[in-house]
Amino acid sequence: MSSDNSQSYGIASPSSVQSGPMRFFCKIPFCFYLYVLTWRRERSKALNRRGHACLVFKKVYNFMDDNFLVNSFKLLGVDLSDDQVNKFNRYYEMLVEKNKVMNLTTITDYKDVVVKHFVDSLSCVMLAPEFDITSQLNAGASVIDVGTGAGFPGIPLKIVFPEIRLTLLDSLNKRVEFLKDVCSELEFSDVTFIHGRAEDAAHDKEFRESFNFCVSRAVASLSTLSEYCLPFVKTHGYFLSYKSEKADQEIADSKKALAVLGGSIAVEKNSHFLILIFPGLLSL
Repeated sequence: MSSDNSQSYGIASPSSVQSGPMRFFCKIPFCFYLYVLTWRRERSKALNRRGHACLVFKKVYNFMDDNFLVNSFKLLGVDLSDDQVNKFNRYYEMLVEKNKVMNLTTITDYKDVVVKHFVDSLSCVMLAPEFDITSQLNAGASVIDVGTGAGFPGIPLKIVFPEIRLTLLDSLNKRVEFLKDVCSELEFSDVTFIHGRAEDAAHDKEFRESFNFCVSRAVASLSTLSEYCLPFVKTHGYFLSYKSEKADQEIADSKKALAVLGGSIAVEKNSHFLILIFPGLLSL
């Protein structure tokens, strides 16, 4: 009877094991061994899957194409240095990595990020020469990016025009902390971070009518953005609103707000999107 019980419970007969650890293991049900073996097998598969995922993620990074990045900016007349290429690529890496735990962008493919975020942010350099955008940025103009989100267009502008005095404003502190990490990693200087709402910051004497440029790619309507952004701009400064080519209705709807705020409008189109310029801010 005892022989039958010992066979059903393990790998050795109690009568054959007088001492040592086998005396304990022989009393463990066989189903437990099966469970342990199954768990180890499944855990091994999970680790393999995770390892495979990591390899795939690293492979995506390997798709970063310096030539594509450089040639894309050449379409804007911008020649990137090796240092600037490295900074854009590092920015991309940090963006995609952080995007796994935070909602920063729905665009993560390298070439899409280059075209739709990086190059898009620099399209202001293609504006008509009379606006004198490039020379002012090269001379260290003050720029505030309202509703900057993941750092567009502010950080790409800072990479290409390192002399600008940049202020990044966003209402979500997690995004602001991410931007601090990026700017530290890219070794930027003259960058200020504001965690707050644009309508509140615009009433702060430190920021009101203090900037040569206010830029924004925020999705709010043009009339709303005008109310938020124009108060930051110095007299004879510019508000650059990055909008799609279908912004005609927004322009029409914003005329009342512009009349109240004292801004005038100039429209510039290029192959990517339409940028709206609001020169000058009358004293409110």
